[in-house]
Amino acid sequence: KMQFDIRFQIAFFLLGFFVYPNTVNGDETERKTYEYVKLFSFGVEEAKNKNEEPFQFGTINNVDCDRDGNIYILDFHYKCVRKFDKNGKFVRQFFRHGKGPKEVANPFTVAINQYTDHIFVLQDYGFSIKEFDLDGNFVKRHAVPKQFFGVLRFLKPDEFLYVDYIPKEKEFFNFHIVSLTQKKIIGDLARVEMVRELNHKQWFAVENNSILWTSRGNEMKLLAFDIKTGAKIQEIKIPGKYKKNILKKTGKPGGMIMVSPILYNIAQPIIIDGQLFVLVALHDYQKKDGKLDPFPVKWKRTISQVNGSRFE
Repeated sequence: KMQFDIRFQIAFFLLGFFVYPNTVNGDETERKTYEYVKLFSFGVEEAKNKNEEPFQFGTINNVDCDRDGNIYILDFHYKCVRKFDKNGKFVRQFFRHGKGPKEVANPFTVAINQYTDHIFVLQDYGFSIKEFDLDGNFVKRHAVPKQFFGVLRFLKPDEFLYVDYIPKEKEFFNFHIVSLTQKKIIGDLARVEMVRELNHKQWFAVENNSILWTSRGNEMKLLAFDIKTGAKIQEIKIPGKYKKNILKKTGKPGGMIMVSPILYNIAQPIIIDGQLFVLVALHDYQKKDGKLDPFPVKWKRTISQVNGSRFE
């Protein structure tokens, strides 16, 4: 059974693969070549009836899957999590806005703990996490040692890894490991310089619970870190033509404004069947009345397999 996740992409792909021999140092090794077939996509701009209402989304913050392939979508606008089966059929809706046992307040992220099969929702503007079982029953509320807004991944039943992107220092640790049992940060890794405003859109994947793969902001490169030591062990440039975002001063003390480019890329590493891939989204914008249109004129998604330091 293949298990993988794609965040902010409400499109799912069936991966068939062929195996052919590849000679490495004189030995025959197996290598897989993948083909991608779109299974389904869903979502409507405006629901025309009751059956379409679950498919009308407000603001999709992120998506996660359980071990059976069920899809969980966190909608920040409607303050809920919607569950769909692996074929895109609506199953049920969890939660509503509030402080009660089956309610969430200002939720940012949903994550499925693959060790306990429980739903974890980062809420309260990133200051706490609520834990539920797969039926939506409240289990426990967890305080977090530091506010954060990004995605999280469980490394153990009671430990998760998350992105830190509101640093006050010029250099900071990009990732932290939190113990829910000890209620504190127990590990830091990937010390980096302050990156621009898109650090909060940073994606990452964990390989064998030992290697962290990530692509920071709109920097078109993959970075690999040893989770145990925090050391950077590999850096791979991602091919693609684009322009980076630019920060300009507003004239006010400490004030900055983002100037978006016409071409804009963002990359996401994905682990599929033990193989490393990278999903790149290229957005092409245009100007209207001298201003950049906030919606892309066209966009392109490409997915490539990473073989050593090469993209295929």
